[in-house]
Amino acid sequence: MAPPNTWKTFIANRVSSIQTITYGNPWQHVAGKENPADLVSRGLQIDDLLKSSLWKDGPTWLKESPSKWINESSETMPTEIDLEPRIIVQANVTSKEVNPIFSVRSTLLPLVRVVALCLRFSANCQKPNQRETSVFLTVREINQAKMHLVRLAQEEIFLEDIKSLKKMYQVSSKSTLKLLGPFIDKDGIIRVGGRLRNSLEGYSTRPIHGKRAVTSVLRKCQRCFRFKPKPIQQPMGQLPSTRVRPARPFLITGIDYCGPFYLKPYHRRASPLKAYIAVFICFTTKAIHLELVMDLSTAGFISALRRFIGHHGRPHEIHSDNATNFQGAKHELYDLHKNLSSKQGQTSIGTELSQQGISWHFIPPRAPNFGGLWEAAVRSAKTALKKEIGSSQLTHENFCTLLVQIAAALNSRPLTPLSDDPADTNALTPAHFLIGTSMNALPDTDLTAIPSNRLTHYQQRQQMFQRYWQRWSREYLTGLQQMSKHLRPSPIRVGTLVVLREDNIPPLQWSLARIIEVHPGDDGVVRVVTVRTTRGIYRRPVNRICPLPDESMNSNEDS
Repeated sequence: MAPPNTWKTFIANRVSSIQTITYGNPWQHVAGKENPADLVSRGLQIDDLLKSSLWKDGPTWLKESPSKWINESSETMPTEIDLEPRIIVQANVTSKEVNPIFSVRSTLLPLVRVVALCLRFSANCQKPNQRETSVFLTVREINQAKMHLVRLAQEEIFLEDIKSLKKMYQVSSKSTLKLLGPFIDKDGIIRVGGRLRNSLEGYSTRPIHGKRAVTSVLRKCQRCFRFKPKPIQQPMGQLPSTRVRPARPFLITGIDYCGPFYLKPYHRRASPLKAYIAVFICFTTKAIHLELVMDLSTAGFISALRRFIGHHGRPHEIHSDNATNFQGAKHELYDLHKNLSSKQGQTSIGTELSQQGISWHFIPPRAPNFGGLWEAAVRSAKTALKKEIGSSQLTHENFCTLLVQIAAALNSRPLTPLSDDPADTNALTPAHFLIGTSMNALPDTDLTAIPSNRLTHYQQRQQMFQRYWQRWSREYLTGLQQMSKHLRPSPIRVGTLVVLREDNIPPLQWSLARIIEVHPGDDGVVRVVTVRTTRGIYRRPVNRICPLPDESMNSNEDS
């Protein structure tokens, strides 16, 4: 009887039981017609069963001597019997294992030293008379170890290419090296030729996809990421309802400060007067109002706000930077930040606004991009004005006059054509919403090319204004042609470990934080998050946070 493992499960189990019970006894085959057990299994009448000698005595040859049983029976199985053998499916799977030598050390330099010492030991055993006994590894031994590791690595990745190059001096058409002209050098290492064989660069500077591999490793390294964190960049958000719904001019107003500027003192020997510009911009019409502020106190801020209300009426909402955003470069607006952040300043401003029926809205801390409307207005009013005035000092009256002219020029910017007639050169401007027509200035002679020392004080002021307008047209308008970027949103999850960007602090000193809450906008894109640090809980825009690489990608970081 054949072993049980050659049959299917049902038969194998019973054959195994029978062989266990009759262990050591030989088995012979009985044909089905001579087997008494088949009489019952195949069915038989009772009368026939009682008369059957086969049922009573068994097959006739069973009474013979055992030596005749082998002749009478067959040692082989009949071909008509279904053996029901077990079907065995075999699959050959080839797994490419990494050479264990690369697991000896987790970094390159220690691994090279280990290999160099092993190669020295092998060389000393083969050549005892030329033993190397130096305490330190030589440059030659270090280079040999590097070449040995490179050769092992290439044998894992390009084994078929190495065989083809050794046999036919070329690689197959399916190889990734086919376009690079590969060959094997004297050290048994694959080198690429391509079209740079005549260049002065060595072979080591011509690997395939080297930059991609290095970038991939650096992207997954937390230590490298801390040196140069990459903040999240979300797509541009939807314009708020206050920007796209009809309203009277300056009903919804944004405010910001710029400066300082220096005015001519009242007395000849006195120091110059420091002044600032409060920029008010309408959310709906983009109209601009400029107010000269002589200090950064709370009283000065409220006075400028009252003068603005006297010109354009009481706004319903005022939007501005968060108080921390007034800490500009070189602490130019530090006093304003201190006054707005103090309890006394907030009480004074809150009382004034509540009496006027005005609600105040702040953008998230350290997120100037949320106030792009007034930031653009500040740039329009400040950049060219600072460059044009330079170190010259105007009197208080002349500076106020210049600010009014600049505001009139900015309010004359075209928003859209007034008609579809190609002959009509008129355009809709913010001034149309203020006075019903464009604020065209009185015609003046072009004074931009005349030296300042030949002009009167009034002409010098007009020359400044004309140069300012030229600079605004040349520098600001051309900058509006830039296309938007960051078109794809980045997913932000609660619990992500991030680095908080800080100004004037090296990246390695930036704080680690954990995102505990996200604040998606109306379009579902998260642009503001709440984070927890060791110092407290803060709300920050996403462009001020840098998510660390996934910890699952950094399994080798601890080593």
